[in-house]
Amino acid sequence: MPPPARPTRDDVAELAGVSTATVSRAYNNPESVAEHKRSVIFAVAKKLGYVPDEMASALRRGKTGIIALLEKSRIETASDRFLSTLYADVIRGLKSVIDQSKYRLSLITVKSIDDIKVLKSGKFCDAVIAHDLQDNEMLKAIRALKIPAVCAFREDNTILPQVRLDEEYGGKLAAECFLASGRTKPAHITGQLTTIKSCYHRHKGFVEAYGSPAIKTVDGELGINGGYESTLKLLSDIKNGHIDSIFVVNDITAVGVLQALQANGISVPRDVSIIAHDNLPILDTLPVRLTSIDISFRKIYSTAAKQIIGNMENGLAMETIVKPEIVKGDSV
Repeated sequence: MPPPARPTRDDVAELAGVSTATVSRAYNNPESVAEHKRSVIFAVAKKLGYVPDEMASALRRGKTGIIALLEKSRIETASDRFLSTLYADVIRGLKSVIDQSKYRLSLITVKSIDDIKVLKSGKFCDAVIAHDLQDNEMLKAIRALKIPAVCAFREDNTILPQVRLDEEYGGKLAAECFLASGRTKPAHITGQLTTIKSCYHRHKGFVEAYGSPAIKTVDGELGINGGYESTLKLLSDIKNGHIDSIFVVNDITAVGVLQALQANGISVPRDVSIIAHDNLPILDTLPVRLTSIDISFRKIYSTAAKQIIGNMENGLAMETIVKPEIVKGDSV
């Protein structure tokens, strides 16, 4: 026995006593249809189990119905590989919003500006969410597409509307956590303070929350080896009781910090407390689960999806700042 036929727009129109064009307008341009007619159409559609084909509707309007997550193809560094473990949070954040809308998500990787230009000529998408894109020329090429676009997870973008993490607030959270635990002699291990804005702002938030610019700061190399070497410069002060807590700029660098402390017989958190930043899954593999500031990928990208849909439907273009949260472990 064949399955029952799927209800069509014509079925809804006939039962609601309106034209098929009116049914289409009720879904695609509801303000153009009187409220009482819309109510009848939607009630009939629900009764019949009719679901409009949004993709086909988009194509009829000359649209694709697609929001593209656009990222640049690149050779991964060690830090990139660790951050890539959070890529699933990016997708989940986007899908949690886009799957509830009339749009669909597409993942597009580009190698050059020419690849971006093709997006317009080929009508691959109606809007773009740029994922952690550091190339200003590529951002300008996206803007030149003249379609709704938002840049996510980049602090110094001035080219596109953006959604970014409040880096200073992360430093403030670390300071407040130390102070609440009675740690009053902090140090900060960071790297490239003058060239990486996220490092600068995490440091700024941490120092301002303590109210003391004299906090011992080591501006060394980022990464595991950098964290190890930076910690060696603090050993004397830690052993003499002049430092009782360390805020580390990111989790990868904090792994080296922890290794150096353990190699020199310093216990965490008995002798010194540690707070890191990013809350990467790698923390679950360490001997001490570090307290860390969550990088909030899922929140950033769900916010980006809401912002881009608002831009497409209401012409909104703005900057949205997402506040991180602290995830407590055993290191404070």
